[in-house]
Amino acid sequence: MPIFTLRFKLPDEKWEADCARQGADLRSAVCEVDQFLRNKVKYGLGPDDAKTPEAAFEEVRDLLWAELNERGIDIFGD
Repeated sequence: MPIFTLRFKLPDEKWEADCARQGADLRSAVCEVDQFLRNKVKYGLGPDDAKTPEAAFEEVRDLLWAELNERGIDIFGD
């Protein structure tokens, strides 16, 4: 069975290690946001969706942050 190993020099490459470790969670969060947007495009906007463009962008941004926070992902690498 093939084995794939990633090695990082800590603490210098902590950010890179965190990115590699959280890759699957980040992908999942992006997929959730994509599904949200796909549903808006495919099924249209409902009566509660009458928003300014700024409010629509804010809704998507809030969803993105909620998905990242739910998975414990800090995109700024603090």
